[in-house]
Amino acid sequence: MNEKKTNIEVKIASPHDREVIVQMYLKLLHFLARFEHNMLPTQKNAEWITDSIFMPAAQKGEPILIAWDDEKPVGGIFWPIHQVPYDTRWKMAYGYGTYLDETYRSQKLGTILRNSAMEILKSKGVEKLVGMVILKNEVSVKASDRYGFQPFARLDFLDIK
Repeated sequence: MNEKKTNIEVKIASPHDREVIVQMYLKLLHFLARFEHNMLPTQKNAEWITDSIFMPAAQKGEPILIAWDDEKPVGGIFWPIHQVPYDTRWKMAYGYGTYLDETYRSQKLGTILRNSAMEILKSKGVEKLVGMVILKNEVSVKASDRYGFQPFARLDFLDIK
């Protein structure tokens, strides 16, 4: 385990952090591609999701968080509140993912980001966080189980060729 001493600060993204979010989410998409995630890891996709979902959520104080080691962005979590045009049973947020630079993994930074995001969501009255865990990503499955995520619905694919 890497025991690197760092000066980590977690902050909600601001408009001037747009490029940081784009690049961080693009890195996450590249990582998820190995598990056959449907969103392709392209600059266009990372920019679209940042501009359409992440930056508006951050401007409302939602957990689009960046972990900074002094001036260097080293991780992020993307958990905007789910905005839907119909009445719902719960106020929900959607987990689009968590990214950590490789040298910052296994140092509890993911836990710090998750706990910070949870506090923000609780303060905004969010009752449920929905996340999609790709079953081929065993590390993510184990982490979701450890954090108390519970399966609720299945997402199945039928190949139509």
